[in-house]
Amino acid sequence: RGNVEIVQGMQILQADQVTYEQRTGIVRADGNVRLLQPDGNVLFSDHVELKSELKTGIVENFRARLVDNSVFAAAEARRLNEDVT
Repeated sequence: RGNVEIVQGMQILQADQVTYEQRTGIVRADGNVRLLQPDGNVLFSDHVELKSELKTGIVENFRARLVDNSVFAAAEARRLNEDVT
């Protein structure tokens, strides 16, 4: 709890609170969630549930800022792999 930061490879997950289930490999992050990607894109959310080393999962209240400064948002997004959301 409190300004949590997790580094997995070239990705950085930041949130107010993070829970990691070691048995299943699932990471749940809540509150001011940011996922900084190696390509410079930043994904924002209130709640995410990720697995496979932060490569796949579900993102609620999704927002993104891309390296070209374009911005988009959705009620929910699915991260299929590190290249497709």
